Order: sequence, then structure tokens, then C-alpha cells
Amino acid sequence: MARTSQRAPLTADRVLQAALALVDRDGVDELSMRKLAKELGFEVMSLYNHVANKDEVLAGIADLVAAEIEPPEAAPKRRGKAAWKAGIRHTVLSARDAFHRHPWVVPIWPAVASGPHRLRFMEALLRSLRTAGFAPADAYHGYHALMMHVLGFTLQEQRFDFGEGGVVAAASRFLDQFEGEEFPYLIEHMHQHVDAPTHQDDFEVVLDILLDGLDRLRGPG
Repeated sequence: MARTSQRAPLTADRVLQAALALVDRDGVDELSMRKLAKELGFEVMSLYNHVANKDEVLAGIADLVAAEIEPPEAAPKRRGKAAWKAGIRHTVLSARDAFHRHPWVVPIWPAVASGPHRLRFMEALLRSLRTAGFAPADAYHGYHALMMHVLGFTLQEQRFDFGEGGVVAAASRFLDQFEGEEFPYLIEHMHQHVDAPTHQDDFEVVLDILLDGLDRLRGPG
């Protein structure tokens, strides 16, 4: 039976904060309105005075994650680096950090409704591209390239073990089987995994390649 004494009053924010803590602790598959009500010490029907359903809760806690992403304007100034590029880089790295703090959010990000914090995050990226001089079509493609990079790369990091017991071990097994065979470039690639793993730097390397490519689309000026 739910606890009924010494309870703080329910609010939508309190419901969402409790849901965020529950999902961070137990995983998104463990979220239910009944479990959330128990965490808060209320009967489950009390929650529906503040949130419509589980989908609204999921959208709300995803929006709380979006609130942790720093805007381009928060980027430190760097000598010799274009302000637009430094700002977007800062925001994308901040998004990656937020997604790592709350790994459950990446698979559901494309599926849930966008709340106010997420809308501001999206607007900030697009504003940075447009005010940097990108045409609308190029800003459109640039935005999607950046989002696919941060979501796809982060999901890969979460799903695969890139350490000694995961990808490195798999690459070693591949080399034991195929070294000297007909796949010279794949073998070269596998040696890079084994001999000098650089996965920790891969995200930023690819991000810089994307930004440099976008800069060429932007044209002179």
C-alpha cells in the first residue's frame, strides 16, 4: 500500500524528477505508472492529475535530459577557431555527455514528443548554422548530420564494449583467422583496434570532419 504520511504535495515537476531518478537507477523498461506512484508514496490515480500517461512521462524526462545540454553560446572562446564552429562543437559534446549520463534516453529520443528544453536545443543548433551563413537547405542537412552523429555514435558506444574484452578481443580473433588473407584494408583496420585503440577520440575526430565539411558548404565569408 502506498505511503500516506508526511508527503510533499504532488506537482508535475516532482513526478518527472522521480521518474528520471527511477529510470536512471533501474532502466526505462522498469518505468510504470504504478512503480512511479510507489516511489512518490501516492496512489497511482493521483499521478493522472499531473501527467496524462506514461508517454507524457517519457517525453518529460527526455526533456529534463535536454535541459542539461549547454547551448552554443556557452562555448569558451578559442583563438583562431570560428565562433559558430566552436559553439556547435561545444553543444554536440555537451549532448553526448548528457546522453552518457542518461543512456536510456538515446533509443527513445526519436520517438517521444519534444518538450520546451529540447525545442530550445534544436533551435540553438539551427540558429547557429543559419547565423553562420548557411543556406536553409544546408542548415537542414547539417543539423541532421550532427544529430545522427551524436545519437548513432552514442548508441554504438552504449551497445558495444570497445575495451579489451569486447571489440579489441573480437579484432584479435579476426586477425588470428584472416591475417595475410585477401582483406588487407580490413586487416589494417583491425590492427588499429588492437595495436592503437583510438575509439575515445573517434567521436571528436568525426565531429571535426563534419564541421569542416559543413564549413565548405557555407562558402566564403
